Amino acid sequence: RRVFRISDIFNGPLPGGTTFSVVATNCEIGGPTSFTTPDSNSIGSQAFAVALAADDTPSTGLVTLTVTVPGSAGGIVATRSFSCGD
Repeated sequence: RRVFRISDIFNGPLPGGTTFSVVATNCEIGGPTSFTTPDSNSIGSQAFAVALAADDTPSTGLVTLTVTVPGSAGGIVATRSFSCGD
């Protein structure tokens, strides 16, 4: 299981409507693969957790997280990847 903690530069939540999505090659993703944040004025980062499991092909693949901030809040898209393997 991987937990992604995401915040703005002041450790606050991202704007409401920001989406987190995860795709994987060579790994099975359990649970939701996307999440849209509500409006919030809370303090601290937001967490998005995904469960990863091996698939039927023994090799290494990639898990990619994409965070998309709505256009009204800057329209920023950020992507990070890490390896997963069987």
